[in-house]
Amino acid sequence: MQYQANAEVNLVDKRYLACLTDDGSTYKVKAANQNFLKEHFENGAFKSGETDLTFGNDAVLDSVTNEISSKSPPGLAKKSWESGRKLAVTSGQKSVLVVRVVASDGSTSAPDTYLGNSVFGNNVDSVNLSSQYAACSHNKLEFVKAADKFGTEDANSIKDGVVTVTVSTTVAEGDGPMRNAITAKLNSVFNVSSPNQLANHVMYCLPPGTMNGIAYAYINSWMSVYSDYWCTYVSAQMHGKFYSCDASLCSIRLRQETFFFYSRLLLENQCRNWAQPQYGARK
Repeated sequence: MQYQANAEVNLVDKRYLACLTDDGSTYKVKAANQNFLKEHFENGAFKSGETDLTFGNDAVLDSVTNEISSKSPPGLAKKSWESGRKLAVTSGQKSVLVVRVVASDGSTSAPDTYLGNSVFGNNVDSVNLSSQYAACSHNKLEFVKAADKFGTEDANSIKDGVVTVTVSTTVAEGDGPMRNAITAKLNSVFNVSSPNQLANHVMYCLPPGTMNGIAYAYINSWMSVYSDYWCTYVSAQMHGKFYSCDASLCSIRLRQETFFFYSRLLLENQCRNWAQPQYGARK
């Protein structure tokens, strides 16, 4: 679902169906309207991240708009090999990779070091993604840096949980084309089939002006996407990880896209998990 707030922080729901391919690219499914989502997912038996989508011969994938068009909604099928498998891992260590982006006409404003400090602290930023999830979970859930890894280009090596990638797309093309370009670049530079092989969670920090919203995440996925400095705001970080907290498994899947607009003033509300059974009562 899509959560967005105005100045009074009133939330408005919005959602759409998206397809995640084996290589980590995502495409909006145009034929799946709100009634379809409500019938099959909100009130039905299907879940994001645990569903196969099947399309008819009339389906067309547009790599420019990053959309799949068809006359009718896709067929849905539960993934049989995931039967009995628990995707929602809410304890232990989960790795995070922060991706800074250099596009052909713009780049993420914050440097690598600043991005890393905002997510992992590094004894510089005391309020960060890692520290707050540790506090909210009674230290049962820990977000750690993705392992250092050399890429085929020196400038694209992962260091201290952060990497900078360069793509040929422009800011004006929007977040869809740039998101998939980043995915393709990560796969190429690090010789992986999908970015989720680099970390449990991957944060795309887009250049300013690339997207209309603040941030979004795919439910039950590894990917979250942020507009420039919103990648450094712990409130947006935590909501991104809350909705993408289930590890993704490679296949074609359903994704509901989630937008959120929160300020640091809402930080004290982030620890909703204190009331969850897996973490016990607040101490």
